Amino acid sequence: KQMSDEKKAQVQGLYISKEPVIITKDNATYQNGGNGIMNDKGLSVFNLLEQTGMIEQYQNDKTNPEEATVFYNPRRGMVADSMETLVDLFGGTTGIAKQYGEFNVDVTTARGTNGSNFTQHSQNNILLKSGISYIKSSDNTGAKFMPQEYFISKTELGVDGKPKDGTPTYVSFGSPVNGKDLETLIGKDGLNWNEKNNEGET
Repeated sequence: KQMSDEKKAQVQGLYISKEPVIITKDNATYQNGGNGIMNDKGLSVFNLLEQTGMIEQYQNDKTNPEEATVFYNPRRGMVADSMETLVDLFGGTTGIAKQYGEFNVDVTTARGTNGSNFTQHSQNNILLKSGISYIKSSDNTGAKFMPQEYFISKTELGVDGKPKDGTPTYVSFGSPVNGKDLETLIGKDGLNWNEKNNEGET
């Protein structure tokens, strides 16, 4: 309902649920992502579908629907959202960043060798950096990222004849965080990172 008529037309027929879910092996999706500052739920959903190429795929073949999970970073107004951004950008950790870090752990662990991809847009890159830093820190007494070996099957072969590799991947759009910093942070866990500009070019 929050999408423009033009955007509604592009996703007409898709089932979009705003019900929160607890991530499990049964419902964890390959495509995941989060929204930028001051995005409503409609724009957040549309951006994830567009940036992952799912809208184009759906329009080309509506008999083979794709699935994605949106981690929604709620908007609280320009002042509050800006303050939240500054905290995470300059070394602090907000509650929403911790939740996003935990979401990343839940999805990657649940998906295992089936792989997972995370698409970050704008401010969500800051949440990613802060959230992953929190997961790695001693302040986090909960689950950590699984080692890279967890995502690579020793018994199942992929399409290339090599061991099936489900190493999680990350794509960054319009990031206010230095790309090399994200690449270094994510790469320490053996995960794969890729940066794209607003036109989707690497």
